Parts: sequence; C-alpha cells; structure tokens
Amino acid sequence: VTALVTITPFRGRAASAWVGVGPAFTVYSVREADAAGDPVTVMGMKPSMEARVGLRIHTNLLEQTQVPLQGQPTAIEWELYAARRFQFAGDEGFDLSAWRVTAGIGLAF
Repeated sequence: VTALVTITPFRGRAASAWVGVGPAFTVYSVREADAAGDPVTVMGMKPSMEARVGLRIHTNLLEQTQVPLQGQPTAIEWELYAARRFQFAGDEGFDLSAWRVTAGIGLAF
C-alpha cells in the first residue's frame, strides 16, 4: 500500500511527466524450513518510502462533454513509470528495498 503526493512539472498535448513520493507499507510472507526440517511461515509488514517518476501518454479516446459532469472520467491514458522503494536506516530483518518499472492504462478524473 502506497500513498503518493505527485507533482506534474510538464503538461503537453500528447503527454504529461510527473514525480511522486510517499510512505509505503510492504507485506511479506516467507516459507522456510526450521532446524528440524519442518515448514515455517514468517509473515509481517514493514514501513518504507517510495519515489516514482513517470509519463502519462494521452490517448484522446474520450471526447470532452459539452457539460462537465462530476465523477466522470475525463481521459484514458497510458502510464509508464519507474519506482524505487527504500527501507528505513537501521531496520532489521528482510531488506524489502526494490526497483520496478510499470506500464498500464489509467483513467483520469
């Protein structure tokens, strides 16, 4: 679960660039064998921070309405972003820091 604050420094006709940062909670579950060889599951949750930088490509698949309606989608966009999750310093146990790249489709409201 991540809650981001995003800023869009560039808005063009074809695309928008954005950056975001915020807290994240990472849930993990690891199944291993104990000293006797019996399976043991270790589960937990760790707080972290996440930073993202991305690009939203406008598809122009939705036409603008003459009368704006509340709660209606205004655009369908392709979204590409890279993210980095950071563990807090001094945190013990599993290091869940990670890089990732994501592509998808989103609705703008």
